[in-house]
Amino acid sequence: GGNLAEAERLYSQVLAMEPASFAPRHMLGVIRFQQGQYPQAIELIAGALKLNPQVTEAWVNLGHVQAVAGRPEEAVASYRRALILYPGESAALNALAGVLWHLGHRDEAMECLSQLLTLHPGDVELRHRRADMLREMKRFDQALKDYDTVLAVHPNLIETLTNRGATLSEMGRAEEALQSLDRALALRPDLPAALSNR
Repeated sequence: GGNLAEAERLYSQVLAMEPASFAPRHMLGVIRFQQGQYPQAIELIAGALKLNPQVTEAWVNLGHVQAVAGRPEEAVASYRRALILYPGESAALNALAGVLWHLGHRDEAMECLSQLLTLHPGDVELRHRRADMLREMKRFDQALKDYDTVLAVHPNLIETLTNRGATLSEMGRAEEALQSLDRALALRPDLPAALSNR
């Protein structure tokens, strides 16, 4: 609340005095986004980008607003603009992967996640996410490799153990699946996902 309202007041004042200034227009757009006022946020951030189209962060922010405002194709375009400016922009790659996946462009989403993992090979959450996506795409061998990589670093991640067990089960490797699910149940005996796959 209060800090956001104060920031909104200050940026509005600066924008009134300097209507051709990028920063207050962009920041006011971010505030509108945080307030859930998506059409105004899009208008402000897009207006800021007309003043300076070279700001990667603003393209990422515009993509975020477009994505939650139900404009996924526009979000994809904004994230791609950010990536043209800065190909290693993790926030853009991550968000782009999610939107592409949602739109059914699974291979492109997977490519974004693979690029992210090249940039951040030790990111366990990201690797687990890619494994889940690979499993959903029925690319079980690749999913299993990612789950095993996660478990090599964190052997007691229950969700990873459970999903690994389900993957092995889908591959017809019942005995290994049970071992993985039993490990998850040993860590958390009331785990519904492990029990339902058991």
